[in-house]
Amino acid sequence: MSHILIRFSIAAAAAATPLVALAAVRNLQGLIGLLTDLLNMVIPLLIALAFVAFLWGLANFILKSDDEKERANGRRLMLWGLIALFVMVSAWAIVGILENTFFGGGGGGGGIQSQGYLDCLYGGETCWGQFQGR
Repeated sequence: MSHILIRFSIAAAAAATPLVALAAVRNLQGLIGLLTDLLNMVIPLLIALAFVAFLWGLANFILKSDDEKERANGRRLMLWGLIALFVMVSAWAIVGILENTFFGGGGGGGGIQSQGYLDCLYGGETCWGQFQGR
């Protein structure tokens, strides 16, 4: 299991290398904007994985109710899925509160705005304007 995690981590780092190269951060606010963009892409995926883990545990708990060991495994997976969901959503909320507190955002629309660094990957106007010399 750990070798799969190591291979996945290496593949994810290799896939993220162009993001670092495209994101020419010039100041602290730009760095925070880049990190905000990355977190806004990654956290929903992690929340979805935790929800799938919870549902998998629920399915094991219901479908294998005759086997006490499998039922206990399903219960454990459901519990850890709920804990993971709670921790990730709480951390995301705390980061949002800190972001709005320390980096502006009096209007409720968010403090650090996306700098558009990741828009380049998807052909966004921000990137297109940079390449045209605007």
